[in-house]
Amino acid sequence: MPLDTFFVQLLVDTARWQFLFGTNSPLSLILLPLEKLEQRQAVSCLASAELLHYARFTYPKRKLEWLGGRMAAKCAVMSAATAEIVDAVPQWSGLEVTAAPDGRPFVRIADNPDLVLPDISISHSHGLAVAMSVVHGRCGVDIQKVTESVIRVQKKFAAPAELDILQDLTGSGPKASQLTLLWAAKEALKKAVGTETLPGFLDVKLCRAAIEMDRELGTYFVFDLNLNDNTASRAGETFSVAVLFYKEHALAFTRITEQCMV
Repeated sequence: MPLDTFFVQLLVDTARWQFLFGTNSPLSLILLPLEKLEQRQAVSCLASAELLHYARFTYPKRKLEWLGGRMAAKCAVMSAATAEIVDAVPQWSGLEVTAAPDGRPFVRIADNPDLVLPDISISHSHGLAVAMSVVHGRCGVDIQKVTESVIRVQKKFAAPAELDILQDLTGSGPKASQLTLLWAAKEALKKAVGTETLPGFLDVKLCRAAIEMDRELGTYFVFDLNLNDNTASRAGETFSVAVLFYKEHALAFTRITEQCMV
């Protein structure tokens, strides 16, 4: 069975998301249910350095999550690659997903390290791995399973004014669901904006929220977030993050331009 049959392509209406994030460049969002991943087949798609890393894992759950994240990221890169570079992007084992010194993942070609490839972001939670890839700029994606535990830590990431916005948006919906949407949205933006002055959760502020509809995805939300003055040179600028429920999870993703990186 072809490996790509296990993936779920979420950004079906690409033009919608390009408009939301203010770009006409390619972007891709790929979700992988880990229970469907055939590990032997997936391992054959790893680059040499990835195989060495994979062999060092001792916990099966962490091993599967890591593997699923790499497979989703490679699929996203191949989907987002522009016509100008697509012929130079090898399939699966020719791509290596690695990490910068600060821990942020990126993808490269071992025998052509100077080729600039699409940016990536990876997340996983309770049986799901997701990856986003964009050409030009940076992206951030986060997925979180909705659980009641988020209520106990809400003061660490949610201000009272933000809770009011969520309440107005979703009405009397479960509080854990509202909070998980906010957590995922802030985490996605934190991943995208940069690494030198990575903002904390309370440095990222929800200022507006709206409900939207998509023919394939159904209802989703657009959260407008900005950064406090002490976090970045672009503090106060508004960033849009798309947030939706996928089964029992909250999924958030965003894309920012090079000028917005901190």
